[in-house]
Amino acid sequence: MARPIEHPVQAAARIERELAPLIKGVKDPLVRAEMERKIREARERLDSAAEEQPGEVVEKGFMDFFRDMAAGRRSRERLRHLRKSLRARGADVDDFGYDAVYWQEIQPRIRYLYDTYWRVETSGIENIPAEGRALIVANHSGLLPWDAVILREAVQIEHPNQRDLRPLIEDFAYALPYLSGFLRRAGIARADRRNAERMLREEKLVAVFPEGARGAAKMFRDRYRIQRFGRAGTVRLAIATQSPIIPAAIVGGEETHPVLAKSDLLAKWLGLPVFPITPTFPWLGPGGLVPLPSKWYVRFGEPIRPDRKAGADPGDEIRINQLNEALRQRIQKMVHDVLRERRSVWRG
Repeated sequence: MARPIEHPVQAAARIERELAPLIKGVKDPLVRAEMERKIREARERLDSAAEEQPGEVVEKGFMDFFRDMAAGRRSRERLRHLRKSLRARGADVDDFGYDAVYWQEIQPRIRYLYDTYWRVETSGIENIPAEGRALIVANHSGLLPWDAVILREAVQIEHPNQRDLRPLIEDFAYALPYLSGFLRRAGIARADRRNAERMLREEKLVAVFPEGARGAAKMFRDRYRIQRFGRAGTVRLAIATQSPIIPAAIVGGEETHPVLAKSDLLAKWLGLPVFPITPTFPWLGPGGLVPLPSKWYVRFGEPIRPDRKAGADPGDEIRINQLNEALRQRIQKMVHDVLRERRSVWRG
């Protein structure tokens, strides 16, 4: 029995036609670029094969028919697997890597941490607008970025409109092993001015932690002492995007991983930004990274509008720095107010 086989050029054209609609549906630019690269490589291999194969139909033998049939079935299975995998990764992933399907899968566990493990109490949620852009500015509370996760969950649970908060955290957290994928897919993006501006101009609700790595990795003896807010990038961002600033205080996270000391030598040896020593880590191995069940509080303050009416001129460096320091002091006061009301680290 004879059967014509598909010429490499025809195969390349057919594969491109089949994958084109799938690629257009991918929102993540990194995933889309990777798909396009793999298709280019496949096309180059097929073009190379075409140079050695004539364009006319090739007659094959009886056994070749069954070999081609098996090969075709394997190819179709690979294509179905590729389509399924890319659909799962791309259809519900936005340009910043947030995977809505993944978030829905893990949210019951985040809700358990919020309701049962840390027993979070949230207040001032009415200060977050019902819609439109806004910039939540919070203190860092804890070594690992649980503060960003809990802040996101607090807004989504407690706000009447269940607004979707997009926290931005510094590269420090993305450098920690196994965390980057979780953070990105959970909607926590890298702290980058372009990311923040784009989200705000898309009328999203964004959260930032201006203390940066200094705030996350500070020693336990310095807990709840808010570090300097860098070069006033938060205030400049709010002015540039005409976004209200909502100060937020997070209390409870500093006790989840009490940092008693740091080892610069181990950090350098392991290629980590910091190597903390806590009562449980590294003595218990990875188990020492399990956070302690302290009682958490999240409090949102009244909005601040750092626009020209409030005397905020983007070209006035002195005024910008004054507003930046005033914002830091306001959040510090909110943190102190919560600490005064708290009676117990564990029971609240």
